[in-house]
Amino acid sequence: MPKTIGLSACALLCAAALAFTSPAFAQSYSILEVPSLNGGFNQGNAINASGHVAGASAGSPEEQGFLYNGSTVIGIGVLNVPPINSLYSEAWGINASDEVVGETQTGEGYAMLYSAGTLVNLSPPGQELSYAVGINKSGQVVGYWANLSNQYSAFLWTPKQPNGTTGTLTSLVNNLGGTYSVGAGINDSGQIVGSASVKNGNVHAFLYSAGKMTDLGTLGGIDSTANAINNAGQVVGWSDLSSNAGHGFLYSGGKMTDLGILPSAKGSTATAINSSGAIVGYAYYGNHVGQRRAVIYNASGPVDLNTLIPSGTGWILLQANGINDAGQIVGTGYLNNVIHAFLLTPR
Repeated sequence: MPKTIGLSACALLCAAALAFTSPAFAQSYSILEVPSLNGGFNQGNAINASGHVAGASAGSPEEQGFLYNGSTVIGIGVLNVPPINSLYSEAWGINASDEVVGETQTGEGYAMLYSAGTLVNLSPPGQELSYAVGINKSGQVVGYWANLSNQYSAFLWTPKQPNGTTGTLTSLVNNLGGTYSVGAGINDSGQIVGSASVKNGNVHAFLYSAGKMTDLGTLGGIDSTANAINNAGQVVGWSDLSSNAGHGFLYSGGKMTDLGILPSAKGSTATAINSSGAIVGYAYYGNHVGQRRAVIYNASGPVDLNTLIPSGTGWILLQANGINDAGQIVGTGYLNNVIHAFLLTPR
């Protein structure tokens, strides 16, 4: 605000009680190293229907958000704002029109939109920092901002015309009893998900629809957060259990379902869901990014994506961050011990 293990029979048995039906996914994937801007590290954060990728890459001289259009990697640049400590950018979301959202970092964050080669500053006046993290097909942008008193609020930016570069920013009203909220994802109907504080100060996943914020609850623990929503209104994210472990969840039809974990993992997170209900994310074995493993979920639980790519590639897939309706998956992993963005395509 980064080995190839076989899925054992134990994993399937231990997670067999999951009560959701997940679509079939590919049993194997080809893998592409998403190019970086200067040959250094990069990370893949989002993917659109065309298989185009948004993320962040080592640049010149600083890290920079990028758009990869299938043949060329394009640096999206930085906003023209005065640097405090440094000046770099990151990209977190992309829509079907190759519009990209993210932020310019200067020591403070400035939410921004990249559209047809133009950068637009989405930051509200009087902000301390702001981040744009998701965008839908019409160009509505979701994110969050903080004021000088460090109060966080989820926002929705709506263009005056579809996919326009001028619009109106609105803070979402937290009607759950707290003062904190962060927007994380938006679907093509304008439904928004994220996390917000409730009356007792805990933070819960929310769904914002038709002007109302709804508490999605938890898997029995204290906190939860929603990361993404598909066009059917299905939500994925992460929640505490009563044991304080954290598991990925699917919220569908008014019910939150535990998606399970890999054998010996400490927890899991679901990061993205496509229109068919295919879900990706990661399991974690410790606090370091290198102790994560990218996963895709089926009705029996998570499957390590490292077991579904060709052996001997030099890759360790750490985190899956997006999946499109063709089943292509974008994320971040180690390639020969260097952080790189990957793109998986079903075979």
